Amino acid sequence: LHLALGLIIVGNGFFKPNLASLLGSLYRQDDPRRDGGFTIYYMGVNVGAFLAPLVAGTLGEKIGWHYGFAAAGVGMLFGVAQFTLGQKKLGDAGLPRGKSRLDSKDWLQVVVIAAAMVPLVYVVMNAWRVSGAALGFTGQLLLVLVTIAALWFARRNRGPSEAADALTREEWQRIAAIFILGLFVVFFWMGFEQAGGTMSLFASQQTDRVVFGWEVPASYFQAINPLAIVALGPLLSMMWTRLDSSRFAIPTPAKMGLGMIILGLGFIVLAIADSRAQSVGKVGPEWLVVVFVIHTVGELFLSPIGLSMVTKLAPMRLAAMLMGLWYMANFIANYLAGSLEEMLKTSQVPLYWFLVASSIGAGAVLLVITPLLKKLMNGRG
Repeated sequence: LHLALGLIIVGNGFFKPNLASLLGSLYRQDDPRRDGGFTIYYMGVNVGAFLAPLVAGTLGEKIGWHYGFAAAGVGMLFGVAQFTLGQKKLGDAGLPRGKSRLDSKDWLQVVVIAAAMVPLVYVVMNAWRVSGAALGFTGQLLLVLVTIAALWFARRNRGPSEAADALTREEWQRIAAIFILGLFVVFFWMGFEQAGGTMSLFASQQTDRVVFGWEVPASYFQAINPLAIVALGPLLSMMWTRLDSSRFAIPTPAKMGLGMIILGLGFIVLAIADSRAQSVGKVGPEWLVVVFVIHTVGELFLSPIGLSMVTKLAPMRLAAMLMGLWYMANFIANYLAGSLEEMLKTSQVPLYWFLVASSIGAGAVLLVITPLLKKLMNGRG
C-alpha cells in the first residue's frame, strides 16, 4: 500500500506542477484571459474527477476494490495517449529551445525515470516511516524543508550558470508573495479536504441516502464537486475574463480571500446539518448537496486563481519548482484535515464550527493585507 501511494505521489509530482506551468506559458504576461483559462483547465480536470467516483467507486463498492484501482489506471493510460496525440496543439510550449516535439531520447528518459521511481520510492517510503517514528510529523516536515533548501543552494552554486540563476529583488518579492499566499491556502484546503474524510463519513452514517427506494452509494457524493465545477466553471471563467479586462478587476489575493469566506459559509450549513443529525437522526441528502456546491464556488474562487497566480509571479526558470512548493500547502493541509478532529477533542470545540472560524477568519485577514501583497507582486496580481 505504501509503495503504491508513494508512486501515486511521485506521479502527481511530475504531472500536476508541470502541467500547470505548461498552461501558464501559453499566455503572455499581461493577458487578461489567464485566470479564465485556468478556470477552464480546472473544469476539464474535474470531468475526470466527476467520472472517477461513479466508475471506480461503483466498481470498488459493488465488485471489488482492485477493479476500482485498475479502472483508474486504465483512465490514466487514456490520458497519456490523448496528451501525446494533442502535443501539436501546444506548439513548442514547455519544450527546450529549438525543439518542436518530443524525440526518442525524451521518451527513453521517460521510461528510465519512471522505472527508477519504483526502487527509489520504496527506499524513501521506508525512510519516511522510520523518521516518522523518530521525529514525528513536525520533524519530518522540517526534514523536507531542509532537503529542499539544500537542493536549492546546490543548484544555485553549481558553477557557470550561477549568474544566470541569480534572482533580482523584484523576483524575490514575487516569490515571497507566493509563500505568503501559500500559508493562507493551508487554511482553505484544511477545510475543503474534509470532503474525503469527515464529510464522507457524514454521507455514509448521518445521511438518509435512500431515494425512490434506491440507496445512493456514499461515494457518489464525491461526484457533486466536480459536476458543479463543470457546470459553474464556464460562468466564472467568463466573469474573470470580463472583470480582469475592465477597471473593476479584483486583485488575486482578494479573489482567494473571498473563496475562503465562501468555504466558511458552506461549513455553517454543514455544522447545522451535523447538529440536526445528532438530535433527530439522519438528515436528507440535500444538506450535503448544498454544502458541496457552496464549497465548489469557493474552490473556483481560489484554486485555479492560485495556479494562475504562481505562473504569473514565478521566474520562468523556477516555475515548475515553485508550483511544486505551492502544492506543499496541500500536503500540510491534507495532514491537518485528517488529524484535526482528533486534535480538537481535548478542547471540546466542534469540528465544523472551528472550520467556519478558521476559513472566514483567514479569508478576512487576506482581504485586509491584499494591498501589501499587491506591492510584493509588482503589478502582476
